[in-house]
Amino acid sequence: MSNVSVTPSRRALLAAGTLALSGCASAGKARSQSTEEQIGADLAAYVAFGEKNAGGAGDTATGAWIEARLASAGFSTQRHTLAAAAIEGRDPVIEIGGMRVPVVAHTFGPGGGFDSIQAPLQVWGAPSIAVDSAGAIVVAHLPNQRWSSAEQPAIRQTIERAFSQDAVALVLVTHGPTRELIKLNRRLQSAPRPGPVALLAPRDWGQIAASAIAAPTAVLALRALERRREAFNVIGRLDRGAPFTIIVSTPRSGWTTCAGERGPGIAAFLALAQQAPRRFPRHNLLFLCTSSHEFENAGNAAIIEQLAPAPEQTALWLHLGAGFAARDWHESGGQLAPLPSADPQRFLITSPHLLETARAAFTGLPGLEAPYSTEGGGVGELSNIIAAGYAAVIGLLGAHRFHHVAQDDMGCVDAMQVSEAIIRIEHLMQGSVSI
Repeated sequence: MSNVSVTPSRRALLAAGTLALSGCASAGKARSQSTEEQIGADLAAYVAFGEKNAGGAGDTATGAWIEARLASAGFSTQRHTLAAAAIEGRDPVIEIGGMRVPVVAHTFGPGGGFDSIQAPLQVWGAPSIAVDSAGAIVVAHLPNQRWSSAEQPAIRQTIERAFSQDAVALVLVTHGPTRELIKLNRRLQSAPRPGPVALLAPRDWGQIAASAIAAPTAVLALRALERRREAFNVIGRLDRGAPFTIIVSTPRSGWTTCAGERGPGIAAFLALAQQAPRRFPRHNLLFLCTSSHEFENAGNAAIIEQLAPAPEQTALWLHLGAGFAARDWHESGGQLAPLPSADPQRFLITSPHLLETARAAFTGLPGLEAPYSTEGGGVGELSNIIAAGYAAVIGLLGAHRFHHVAQDDMGCVDAMQVSEAIIRIEHLMQGSVSI
């Protein structure tokens, strides 16, 4: 486990689940022990870099590590700089009736920062919403879901409704599978709102819910400021002067340590970088490891706009998105017990002509065994790739239970499950490109 805090009950359950996992093997699949050990080492190395906020120490160190690995595999490398943002503050809290619990600043008002405010309190429960919130601090309970972005309709509409009613601040209670705070992706450049938006864990709300019934006012103290900083995409090229290029992309940044969210994509990216030069000798190769994902896919969007080859010059774009081989968990009585299997809430999306190949390659792998066509669109960075007109696209993505949660640590990912997914990805790539 990493040094991210885990509740004692979860730690005990994880230990028990790991013991069970050690005795399991995927039937009928021969697997190289050395390859699986390398995947495990890569997952551990990625997690050890800590939080992956774009442009921060963990993201920067991860980028340098990826860059070195691409160079050792024979790629020429370069860094492509782009914008990111950091929020700096001290102990943000909401206080109600003398009780205080931590919050996280999400966005600010026009000034790019926020200190504190005391105002009448109004609590919106899902789905009921108060009619008049003028001058109030609104605490809004989001429906229970695996949240990812503030651009999701339910969240965007809640934010718009609160400030259209002249609320002075908004606190979103991010209900999800873990009862922990779920951080939300957001736009780097967005229209300023009249007041700040903060995020609150359902578990922490439970400590002050009774006070909120009796107390007429609340204090929201963020004491924070947003500042801009640079991040960078890592680009690996193997240019053979061929007419067509194979592109492999994965994001590396995120709000937390991102073990289950980013770990599988990073491990697959590195494994494919070692294998692709031999497997596809007649194609140019372009490997893209992007940052600023949490700012609505800014790194990926910049690559498509500025550096990617044209669709007609691209034989295949493989995108390794979030959480496609993260651990599954049993949910029971408010506790989560680890399972020796991958979370099936994951998706495989391909261009229409690749659907049957994808279905055959991922047979028996829950969640990924039923691929979807790009004709129905995509999610996140994959949406950008599809919208740009690339005709041969494969994308894997998911949102596991600890998606965007601080406890997304090594307990949320396992080399065996990642290795299984990589084997299938290799088969699908080979069946999708004319070698």
